[in-house]
Amino acid sequence: MSVPLLRSAAARVAGDALSLGDLEASGSLLILVGEWGPLFDVLLGRRALADGELQLAGASAEGAAARGLAGVLRREPPLPGGWTLRELLIESAALLGDGPLRASRRARRVLDDLALAQHAGKRLSRLAPLERRAAGVACALLGDPPVVALEEPFSGLEPSEQARLSRLLERALAGRRALVSVPTLPGSPSEDRLAASSDELLFVSERRLVGRAQFRELGARARSYRVSVVRSVEGLLSRLHDAGYEVRRMLTADVTTLLVTDPRGLGTLPLFGAALAADAPIIELVPAGPVGVPAAFGAAGA
Repeated sequence: MSVPLLRSAAARVAGDALSLGDLEASGSLLILVGEWGPLFDVLLGRRALADGELQLAGASAEGAAARGLAGVLRREPPLPGGWTLRELLIESAALLGDGPLRASRRARRVLDDLALAQHAGKRLSRLAPLERRAAGVACALLGDPPVVALEEPFSGLEPSEQARLSRLLERALAGRRALVSVPTLPGSPSEDRLAASSDELLFVSERRLVGRAQFRELGARARSYRVSVVRSVEGLLSRLHDAGYEVRRMLTADVTTLLVTDPRGLGTLPLFGAALAADAPIIELVPAGPVGVPAAFGAAGA
């Protein structure tokens, strides 16, 4: 069995930018839904962990890009407009430690693999949005990293451009393990197709992991709520079960956060009644998808 692609042991990014709790997610493709920018900062060595441990494919995730473990594409990477695409790739390969000849060969191979050779001589300032995004993907593949991490690769592109990028990503991700983030699900058709091919979806909201699911589960019908209370949790749990709700704790680090599923369509009135009877004031009630997916991400059934 392969090591988990992403493993967290109470990991918390410095500055409370992101908390992942205890997590093991395996497979070849994980889709990260929501604002996962701090994770990409960790991979690039721009942020450190304040607590816990975070691993990518069995190795420390901190600074993984500099060690050649991960090829990373940020959402809007700065590209030197005066350089050609070929020059960008050669200079990027040099930063990985390649000499001039090897860097040139590596750049040529990536251009060929992604069918970008026709754009090699273009200055980056003259590339179309899709071509600039493709240039970023090409840089992420230099060095043949075992893991590729792409931050919202489809954002800002027209539907036709997204479809073309999908075909490029099929080539880019073949035989590699990958993390790809999207801002929301359901999203664009291209984002949904990629998510449908993933092993698992991981959702963050308010700088913490709030749910995980497989894509097919987004269509489940049961309505759910994420509920936070300040006291009397056990009494509330008992009353909610008696009323016909299904309840489980969402996070081991925060026992007042519950996922309440409403399979009988009771609505929220009995839920509030149970909280009142148990003397358990609700400080947050957020509609969620069937597996803890925040409604803000557009989960079906929310």
